[in-house]
Amino acid sequence: MYLCFYTLSILTILFTILSIIQTKIMYALFYFFISVLTTSGIFFVLGDYMIGSLQMIIYSGAILILFVFVVMLLNFNDMKNNCCSRKYNYFYFFLLISFFYTFFYKIFFCIHRKYIFQVINHLNVLGKILFDPYILLIEFTSILLLSIVIIVFLISKKNK
Repeated sequence: MYLCFYTLSILTILFTILSIIQTKIMYALFYFFISVLTTSGIFFVLGDYMIGSLQMIIYSGAILILFVFVVMLLNFNDMKNNCCSRKYNYFYFFLLISFFYTFFYKIFFCIHRKYIFQVINHLNVLGKILFDPYILLIEFTSILLLSIVIIVFLISKKNK
């Protein structure tokens, strides 16, 4: 468990630094995406499965994908030239494989007491699990998602 925590922490710091110093925007977004996934992995290791899965679904599933779409709309011609011109592809591939190995190893083999993939039969139980302790977090993320949708709409309208 300590090994998974330290590995995910080092990968989070590494990919955050890479996303800050990267000059190409698509690579910076990719590194930020991996950084968000490793942060949710840290929440899984610490035992807070709800926050980890919310961060994985909301941040990496919705917000970062919207960022990628905006970048693709704004810089489509610049992305054609930068397809596969990386010197350290093997290094990044090794980091990605090590991240997925530690993340999925922790989820599938090291969790004994809590079940992530449990089936919730009643809608009332699901509502109590989602909204009782995390109501403020869910409200903030819904406001954030709504503002991002409005910003993407305004940017796409401005370009036409």
